[in-house]
Amino acid sequence: MNILNKIILWLDSYVDKPPLYGFYHLSWVFGLIIACIVFAFLSKKYNKEKLCKTTLLISWILLIVLEIIKEFLRGYSIDGNNKIHFSYNFMYFPYQLCSLPFYVLPFVIFIKDYKIKKYFVCATVSFILLGGMLFVLFPGGLKNNLYLNFHTMIHHTLQVFTSFVCIIWYQEKMNFKEFFNSIIPIIIGMVSAILMNVILYKITDVSVQLWNLSPYVVFDMEILERIRGAIGYIPYVIVYFILLSILSLIVYMVPVLFKKKKTIEE
Repeated sequence: MNILNKIILWLDSYVDKPPLYGFYHLSWVFGLIIACIVFAFLSKKYNKEKLCKTTLLISWILLIVLEIIKEFLRGYSIDGNNKIHFSYNFMYFPYQLCSLPFYVLPFVIFIKDYKIKKYFVCATVSFILLGGMLFVLFPGGLKNNLYLNFHTMIHHTLQVFTSFVCIIWYQEKMNFKEFFNSIIPIIIGMVSAILMNVILYKITDVSVQLWNLSPYVVFDMEILERIRGAIGYIPYVIVYFILLSILSLIVYMVPVLFKKKKTIEE
């Protein structure tokens, strides 16, 4: 067996599932807190725009690379001759709420006109931040797999960290009215997720559940399945959007209120 195969098998090796709020979990939480503190300090010493843009670019590239490795480990196999094969499974297609940094961050990084960029910045510091925070605090996706656990934690900590970077960069522009700019990319994301759920369900032989919005597939979360069963699919989508928006607004308003308090004190 060659070195590459050994590395692949090591990354895909079995580990005991880390407990909630155990050492593994908390080490990522504290690491995230330290990273945010350090970045906030650096943003006061160096050119803020250049630092934020560079940090977001590096983080985005890292997220993409780590996701490619995860997708490979989900679909590889090694035959008796130690030859590597790969077959993609659309069940793991990276288009969930927590996958949005892949698609949103390029607009934040590369678009210069804030009139266009604001929609993606606001989505990052609200909906994307909410998804990352919930998973960092309650990582239900931890499994008995070395790399999947690593990927789960680093992906969601980076999701929160990049949102924090955007807050540092654009906090002065954040206010209650600006939050509603985030609604447009989220609605686009939800509609495209519904369409992809339907299309992939029709053309593949796997159960695809993107954004928890499939009209066909049973939800992993029992409570969501019960809600959809009780009120129907279309009302479920409406309730899903309203609750997600309310929670995201709460998250968004924290730095806004902090900014106002800081302004009053000064």
